Amino acid sequence: MGYLLSYVSCGWNDEIEDLGDDYIPNPTVFFLRYLQMPDNPLGIVDIDGACTVMLALLDRLAATHLPPWEARLKCLKHDWCKRTFSYIHGTPSEAAGGNSIDPLVERIFTTEELSKFTGEEGEEVYIALLGKVFNVTRGAQHYGPGGGYHFFAGRDASRAFVSGDFENDGLTDDIEGLSPEDFLGLEDWSVFYENSYQYIGKVAGRFYNNDGSPTEYWYKYQQWREEALKKRILKDEEMAVFPPCNMEWKPDIGTRVWCTTSSGGIRREWVGVPRKLFKTGSSTPRCACIKDSGPPSSDPDSDSDIGDLGNPNLKEYKDCKPTAVSCNIGDDN
Repeated sequence: MGYLLSYVSCGWNDEIEDLGDDYIPNPTVFFLRYLQMPDNPLGIVDIDGACTVMLALLDRLAATHLPPWEARLKCLKHDWCKRTFSYIHGTPSEAAGGNSIDPLVERIFTTEELSKFTGEEGEEVYIALLGKVFNVTRGAQHYGPGGGYHFFAGRDASRAFVSGDFENDGLTDDIEGLSPEDFLGLEDWSVFYENSYQYIGKVAGRFYNNDGSPTEYWYKYQQWREEALKKRILKDEEMAVFPPCNMEWKPDIGTRVWCTTSSGGIRREWVGVPRKLFKTGSSTPRCACIKDSGPPSSDPDSDSDIGDLGNPNLKEYKDCKPTAVSCNIGDDN
């Protein structure tokens, strides 16, 4: 059944209007109607409410059966949504300490205009990240002349935030070819600036057009970011099933690996035994603590009582008892 919620002065009206089973809101109308700023001088937006309605619509249009990673993504989207809408609309956080700005009127900079805001002549200091411009003047000791991050001022040097290359060629907004972890690192930096500094507008160029609309490159970045998030989720799922071993090295015995109920930072009810875990496409294994009793993780209804020891990607360490929870593996790694 289709519903339309009324938006009232920074809150959601309790009344819900029944629009019939066949009603599917036009996306443009949907966003304009529910994500518009209320008519008040403070310029406050009910981001929680907006996200809730948006996700409700997405859920209605989504397939009934979702692959595991999509289900996980959906769980993460609410927090992402809050950050994204504050980022898009330029709603300054309390931490930024700046005055509220009209999120419907944002400034579009040219690269030349942005380059003037370096603090060299006493003007404010702006930086850009992924095409978004932030006023970092209150952090001028870091971003202004003489500051350790002054090379970020007046430009979009997104790639350098994760590459660590602060030479001229490295101070670029071209992020193509970065690793999945780097794309997630850019996400972390985005959250930091959204929460710490005032959003000013956008810089026309790689990520945004002259009218502020996303470029084709911006959409490519969304794909790269989404793929990185999928890989992170898959990695987290693998770590939960095969937690990393604790590991130490001593000159007299070499490397020792062992398992506990919290080894690898993964808290669980079982201890497990150390095994080499080989990933598809990789010849280098890592040490993983393997569940050695009960059904396998991939088939919890199984009558098997050897846990995950039957996994074909596992191999025992040489000179280590199969049931040992601690092994001196020397150079056998």
